[in-house]
Amino acid sequence: MDDDYRDIVNIVGLFSHHIDQREFAALAELFSDMTYRSNGIDYSVSGEGDLATFYENVVDEANVRFAGDPDDAKTVRHQHVFTNLVVEIAADRDTATCNYYGTVYAHSAHKPHTARWSGRYNDRFRRINGRWRIVDRLQLTDYPAGYRPADSVRPTS
Repeated sequence: MDDDYRDIVNIVGLFSHHIDQREFAALAELFSDMTYRSNGIDYSVSGEGDLATFYENVVDEANVRFAGDPDDAKTVRHQHVFTNLVVEIAADRDTATCNYYGTVYAHSAHKPHTARWSGRYNDRFRRINGRWRIVDRLQLTDYPAGYRPADSVRPTS
């Protein structure tokens, strides 16, 4: 069971590494079996191509919003930090859940290092071909009152 816990926690860790390094294709491959949902959007995203495009668009749009300037947005760097992971592995050892908090820190050439996002993740996992795979993510963002992410992040396919 310890290996199962480690494998699931490593998937969460790889998410932060891939998104912080703008490795969107690697991120989409890691999530290729996943459907993404959020309280900030009224659609779901799945499939490697759509997930890669979605995450890239979300990061780019958030960078412009954070920096307030398209040129400074190109200098934005992130640190996704995940804490309080609660992993529950089902008795069949073929399904699991992982719930945790997330905070994104950012800085740019003109903006200081600061927390810019917080929320919670509710991930469901399934063992596929002997490997743990995330199959469903519900991201609950602690949005400020009245805020809604730009519709420009919606994939076109």
